[in-house]
Amino acid sequence: MNEEADKVQDLHERLVAGDPTAPAELAEAALPVLLNHLAGRYAGQDEHLRVEAVTQALMDYLGDPAKYDRSKSKLLTYLRTAANGDMMNLLAKGDRRDERFEVTDPVELSKSGGNTQIEGYADPVFDEIRELAAADKLEAFMQETFADPVDRELAGLVLDDVRKTSEYVSVLKLEDMDEVSQRAEVKRHKDRIKKTLNRARRARNDGE
Repeated sequence: MNEEADKVQDLHERLVAGDPTAPAELAEAALPVLLNHLAGRYAGQDEHLRVEAVTQALMDYLGDPAKYDRSKSKLLTYLRTAANGDMMNLLAKGDRRDERFEVTDPVELSKSGGNTQIEGYADPVFDEIRELAAADKLEAFMQETFADPVDRELAGLVLDDVRKTSEYVSVLKLEDMDEVSQRAEVKRHKDRIKKTLNRARRARNDGE
């Protein structure tokens, strides 16, 4: 563990010194160590949750390395603590979401045509944008909102509530990146697209 911790620490020093290859190397070095750490503590939990927690911890650090204080601990210790906290947050969110699920009467479900939406999935903020498709206005809205065809394709995935990172990786052509970098880049683009959609939605409502 000391060898791994020293390697990650050295990569941190290279990162803050401006080495352009350090972020990817650090993520690659830390990822398996952090995953093994969470696998030991949360062996009975979904592996995808563990990957998400580790990814979030690394993304948070890489987004702002200065918030790590080397005088307090080794970086690997800091990242393990962060990943553990992110894992607990994900589990807490899952518990709260499960509490919101209601058992739907099959008769009521058949009356709704099977279109019952489970709370916590498709973002209702964008429902009014999705409704433009029924009026054949969605394409025009997308053209007005996004000049870049790649952004329009990403917005389509967001509106369709596509969750698979691989779908976004394909559109953005990020196949050569490691998994952590892919997730970080996909998250950045998704956040940007959602902010643009929100601004366009508000502007459209103000203009009506």
